[in-house]
Amino acid sequence: MDVCGVNNSFVDLKPLGSQQREMSQTDWKVHAVVILKSLLLAVGIALACASFYFATIVHPMIAAATPSVPFTLWAVLQMQPPSLAVPIEKTIPGFRNGGANCWLNSALELLVNVPAYRKIFEKLLHPQTEDEWRARFELQPFVKTYENYHEEKKEASPKALETQPLREWVSKVFPVISSNIMEQEYPSYFLEYFFKNLDFERAKIEKVVTRDDSDNPNNKEVSYEDCNFLQVHLHEEKENVTAKDMKEILEDSFTSISEVENERYTTVTTKSHFVSTPEDLTIEVLRTDNKGKNTHLQLSHALEIDVSQEHFRQEARYRCDGFISRAGSSDQAGHYYAFVLIDGQWWKANDSRVQIASLEEVERELASSSTILHYQKV
Repeated sequence: MDVCGVNNSFVDLKPLGSQQREMSQTDWKVHAVVILKSLLLAVGIALACASFYFATIVHPMIAAATPSVPFTLWAVLQMQPPSLAVPIEKTIPGFRNGGANCWLNSALELLVNVPAYRKIFEKLLHPQTEDEWRARFELQPFVKTYENYHEEKKEASPKALETQPLREWVSKVFPVISSNIMEQEYPSYFLEYFFKNLDFERAKIEKVVTRDDSDNPNNKEVSYEDCNFLQVHLHEEKENVTAKDMKEILEDSFTSISEVENERYTTVTTKSHFVSTPEDLTIEVLRTDNKGKNTHLQLSHALEIDVSQEHFRQEARYRCDGFISRAGSSDQAGHYYAFVLIDGQWWKANDSRVQIASLEEVERELASSSTILHYQKV
């Protein structure tokens, strides 16, 4: 299959069979049960062989009954498979980072785990409309990644998947992204390419531009735009401000006022609102100043946000179910990792290292480091 003249049939992200993965607590428990069963069986056989000798120094009934104890314990453990002998702490697959692919890996963790994105992939796996078939054609490597990920997720100890082939493919169809594994990129670039191929899913925003034109007081222009994701700015406007409310900066993002030099008008006001209330939101939080340095402002009340009728057509509540964090002093010098909510449990996916995250850690990361957030309407 060719997309934009690039053959994408080679992009098949398989688990790293050669990659050695540290055993999880589950692995240790399962192996311990297997070893215990082997020891019980060996002890039982040894006692059975020695029972004739024991019969000469103790009561024959005691000598005959002694081997039955390890044999009974062995039989109890043998009745159930090792995976059921102890509670299993299931984990999820990660993605391998052989250089500077953390931005790609974190974006993929969102795409393959957040329920709203998974619904999109299910449509691409079973396309019904012309738009869905076209998107399936354009995003075939994404779909293959999704399939491989969830096949690996079924394993007791899932392995990490390689992502460099996907990066190389995307760099050919979306040249703003470099194929060099040692170059850092932005997760938003990757998501932008994904979203721009989903005409059947994108929300619409109405934008009204007003100019303070003295000759024409009602000088307004109305336009409609696709909304892949919202951008909000988190920067210092006042001294001694250490945190800003997520709802506040989200609402502010729908209105902008700019000063211009013009003979007829000097101020341009832009107001936006959704054409209909979206079921989910993807928000990019810009935490850097004009020089690309972190502002160190905290983002407060980001786990749940209540939005107004003015910008969303109706009052609604949205809850975060996945986000990307960035550690580092600037957007070009840092490390990206993801948090995803799966069946009520938060997970931290740091490339191939995946572990359970506490709610306290999630709230702390949302406040200090989150850069791309997904919200679902509740």
